[in-house]
Amino acid sequence: MARRNRPAHFRAAAAAITTAVLLAMTACSGDSDDPDADPSSAARPSGPPPVATHTTMGVITGKLGDKDKARIKKKTAAIVDDWLDAAYVGDKWPRSLKKAFPHFSNGAKRDARHDAALMSNQKYADRLETVEATKRRLRVDVLAVRKRPVALTARFVLRMRLSGEVNRAEEVRGRLFLTNRKGWKVFGYDVQRGRAR
Repeated sequence: MARRNRPAHFRAAAAAITTAVLLAMTACSGDSDDPDADPSSAARPSGPPPVATHTTMGVITGKLGDKDKARIKKKTAAIVDDWLDAAYVGDKWPRSLKKAFPHFSNGAKRDARHDAALMSNQKYADRLETVEATKRRLRVDVLAVRKRPVALTARFVLRMRLSGEVNRAEEVRGRLFLTNRKGWKVFGYDVQRGRAR
């Protein structure tokens, strides 16, 4: 299974922002990255209706009101879905992937383009006819300071069926790290990709 090895500056930034979240999660070490979830239809279809992303709130470090929890859940699902649809599924194939990383910071976008074979379907683009999502899961961990969310960890699972000259089932899973700088942006990631079981 392919795995993204993040540069040292991303590892340091992610560790600094998510330390509190990770500490809180120690008590929940039995949790899976593939949680049972309530449905949240954040997917943006183009063509047949896609599989909806099932989204749950994970660990919340600090205090956060119910309205803020609902808003963060919806916003994070929209950000993750925008990326999954632009990079892996949705629209027609073959297609250009120039806009495959919406909501990524400039630095994260550069890294993701360098890791395009992991972070998108670019390596298969000219051999694909369709890509169908068969499973989409998301769990959102939040770090809140003074009742305001300042950092998010989006834990996702995407399973998809690639069809065309390439015919295989694959799974992409991992974490996106987000911070709010004039809007929520992905500043780092830890992603794995391989054949779906």
